[in-house]
Amino acid sequence: EEGGLWASFTVPLSAPEDTAAGVHWGHLPLVAGLALFNMLRGMGLDSVRLRWPNDLLAGKSKLAGILVERPAENMAVIPPARLADLVRDCPSLHAVMASLGSHLNQVLSVFSHGGVPALQEGLSRAWAGERPVSILTDDETVRGIFTGIDDQGNPVLSLPAGTVRTIPAHLINRLLEE
Repeated sequence: EEGGLWASFTVPLSAPEDTAAGVHWGHLPLVAGLALFNMLRGMGLDSVRLRWPNDLLAGKSKLAGILVERPAENMAVIPPARLADLVRDCPSLHAVMASLGSHLNQVLSVFSHGGVPALQEGLSRAWAGERPVSILTDDETVRGIFTGIDDQGNPVLSLPAGTVRTIPAHLINRLLEE
């Protein structure tokens, strides 16, 4: 389709000896999202931001969805995402793919050596600040201000009562921005 880009990257999951503790394949949507964010910001798309855990937005429009599949124990696949044509003077498909691969390799390297804590500053920048959200789980809806993530990649909310609550990612069905 005109104006779209579908890309898949295979990421080896065999842990090198220097891989940091706590590095888990389930964090790859954060890794891929930050890589795509960095690439598009480098292309001059200043309105791009992440929405936890796997959406890339340009303003209020969804630009990409990042999905990670694990077809084998030692491999993950980041399958196709549709990108809208929002970049003025967009480079060639080859240049975009090479740039995305380079950014993914760079962020994956940082992640593999430092885990989620090594990405927290970049992810905070990618989320473009605090924002009101509702988090839906099987048991409850939690409303608060999304302030970032903890060192395991779980969203952290500032609640109206003045307390802070971390919601375990595996319990979350949906995060809605308000």
